[in-house]
Amino acid sequence: VYSYRLSPDQVENLAPGADVQVRKIVEPREIEVEIDKRSERLVDVEAVLSVEIADAYRQVGRVRIEPPQVKLIGPIRRLQKIKSVRTDSLVLHDLRDAVDVQAGLRPPEGVRFEVSPVQVRVRIDVQELAENNIAEVPVQAHNTGGRSVQLDPSRVRVRVRGGAAIVGRLKP
Repeated sequence: VYSYRLSPDQVENLAPGADVQVRKIVEPREIEVEIDKRSERLVDVEAVLSVEIADAYRQVGRVRIEPPQVKLIGPIRRLQKIKSVRTDSLVLHDLRDAVDVQAGLRPPEGVRFEVSPVQVRVRIDVQELAENNIAEVPVQAHNTGGRSVQLDPSRVRVRVRGGAAIVGRLKP
């Protein structure tokens, strides 16, 4: 880290031909320049979302981000402290279908970082809500410690609710 006290004779790039001169540096009177090694690392991507699903529909599973990690390039000391980068804000209303959109990434503020890639895909599976009763579902006992266990009842009826594509494929 280097500190430099500024003086009027250091000011350059005045408008050519203008009768202007710098008399005093008002603020800041001193600047710090930090020089660090450049490094890179993979960091997680966090989606910044506001999602509203339409009535009678359901989000199935988690929001998927592809790729889930991106390369962040910048000063090594600052890079070590960063765990993730965020997407630009996405506001999605009245969803009735699956979403597959590109979202830009916002590098951390305060230091110049490069991000690669600069966009990710955000996917949300939205399906119509369904409900189904499945009869004769066998009941199984786990972790019995090798003992023989008799279950009563040995079969049950189960009501499931969720995305229509998933609920429709369920078997006892």
